[in-house]
Amino acid sequence: MASPSLSRDELEDVAPRVAWPAFLELFRYGPDGFKQGDHVTIIAANGQGKTTMALEVVETRDYVLGLFTKPRDPLIDALAARGWRRTSQLDIRVENGQLVDRRVAFHPVFRHGTIREKRDRQARAIKAALDYAFEAGGWCVLADESIWLVQHLKLSDELEAYWYQGRTSRISLVAVAQRPRHVPLAALSQAEHLFLGRIGDAEDVRRFGELGGIVDPNLVRLANRTLERYEFLYVAPHTGTMLRVRVDEPATRAGGRAF
Repeated sequence: MASPSLSRDELEDVAPRVAWPAFLELFRYGPDGFKQGDHVTIIAANGQGKTTMALEVVETRDYVLGLFTKPRDPLIDALAARGWRRTSQLDIRVENGQLVDRRVAFHPVFRHGTIREKRDRQARAIKAALDYAFEAGGWCVLADESIWLVQHLKLSDELEAYWYQGRTSRISLVAVAQRPRHVPLAALSQAEHLFLGRIGDAEDVRRFGELGGIVDPNLVRLANRTLERYEFLYVAPHTGTMLRVRVDEPATRAGGRAF
């Protein structure tokens, strides 16, 4: 039996394409846009623009703590040009009771020891960062490689505390992963905003059924099939909104309709 599909007109009704500048304006300032305490999950294969999307998303917040774990990460050097402070130590600077650093790239990478020893030290460092932000409140935390944090650093308990309890402390978690099967259920069910790249694996697609809110998982599956490279399906599960956006468009202020 052939898989159901959407006609071009039906697709535009279900998930219309929106230029990135207009989308970003609504995402930042719209009544159903990204508010402090909301969670965001971004899922796409390598080379599909998920890191670019993640940076555009988190930089809409006032204070961002990025957690980066790769031993060699060209992104870290590029962040300095965007005004981020790179550090391998958890030393958030405060002057006169005010945070000095608005964009912190925490990159605890260790050069000496066995693979296991370096991993264990990194796990302790990232855990300390998660504990700090959770206690302080008001941060937007970017988990650049959430699968590494969950499966290898064994920090699923800390991340789930963010997903289920972070809102009361106005903490936002932006989790990035390559595939839906690589993230815990809470990353889908507790997110107010989802950005999904083109997903073809059948098991991954089935996980759309675990989305929370009122969104129809079948419509998500159908709309996701139509995505082009660098294009994302934006899903707001609690309002049922679906849009198609490309992050490579200039992010300038523009007007538009509300979500």
